[in-house]
Amino acid sequence: ELLNEVLGGSANARLFADLREKQQLAYSVYSDINSFENTGILTLGIKTTTDNKDSGEQSYDNVQKSLEGFKKHTDKLCSELITDEELESAKTTLKQTLIRQFQHPVYSMDLLSMSANEPLGIKRIDKYVEALDSVTKEDIMQAAQFIFAQKPVVSIVASEDTIKSQMNYLKTQGEIHHA
Repeated sequence: ELLNEVLGGSANARLFADLREKQQLAYSVYSDINSFENTGILTLGIKTTTDNKDSGEQSYDNVQKSLEGFKKHTDKLCSELITDEELESAKTTLKQTLIRQFQHPVYSMDLLSMSANEPLGIKRIDKYVEALDSVTKEDIMQAAQFIFAQKPVVSIVASEDTIKSQMNYLKTQGEIHHA
């Protein structure tokens, strides 16, 4: 969860700051993590366009720039420690999310009832916060190395013209299946 927060979980995240704000590639960029028992999925997403409304031109290289941007940031997480500020910001964001859940009666009851069925009971929430506090920058790098060790599955929803124009690049990325 902390790695996700640093990578693309919020407006303070690396993907947002680089791909959206700096490169102006996207109107939305994010990462999201979902877990299922002892496994999970980390999803990176970007919504971009090929149309430059100011100049009227179409540029299809946003697909390549987006994929290369994702790779640059995942590689960096695997090879360089995040900053102290990034780690503390991610921890604070996750704790604030937990607090907000307790402020809403429905989510609060869900959290409490879910915790009641756990071996630690209601102390599960305290253990979660303790676990967050114990995570180090090295832990984040180690998690990134584990998560990004395998080649990702890439899914692209785009116009036929965009796909055709990017086909040579996409073929260099691995096996292609299209609908």
